[in-house]
Amino acid sequence: MLSSSRRTPDSESSRICRTSAHSWGKLRGWSMVVFYPKGVRWACHRCAMCCANTSTHNRTIRLLQDEIEKLARVTGRKEDEFSEPTNDEQLYPRMMKKRGGKCFFLRDDLCLVYDNRPLTCAFYPFFLTQASANSMKICLTPEACPGLGKGEVIQRDYYARLLQLALQKMPNITVPRVRSLLE
Repeated sequence: MLSSSRRTPDSESSRICRTSAHSWGKLRGWSMVVFYPKGVRWACHRCAMCCANTSTHNRTIRLLQDEIEKLARVTGRKEDEFSEPTNDEQLYPRMMKKRGGKCFFLRDDLCLVYDNRPLTCAFYPFFLTQASANSMKICLTPEACPGLGKGEVIQRDYYARLLQLALQKMPNITVPRVRSLLE
């Protein structure tokens, strides 16, 4: 599924991940190639848009089993208080509940579990998706995050840290098992 000329993701993958404004860099050193968007400027404005539903997107914060257990432990809450089951029992067995369309742990636009936030949250405004049988892409959200286009250009090391975090939290994940992660 990679184009032979410049080895950039093909048009189907590009349709999934807004690519018109960005060229693609590559991360190697894992058992796969991971493409990331080059030239993206982003700075978090602490607006909490990523923590709530918007007029165009119903926010889903998927939770890995380890994250569910850790959130229960650090907050003293039972998992049923802050999360609900999903259809993806293997990778993301639960998703975060919402209060008034906002994340259960969001108060006054501040995350109460920021130091223990789920991988989905740590990735925003990006998500990880499969590009081909042996490659993945770190894609930019299609949402209008107010921090996009602001701040410094995100460097390769930032994407490498995101990928390392994903691989640490999901050590058994392999490209063929991935459909669309952290979306």
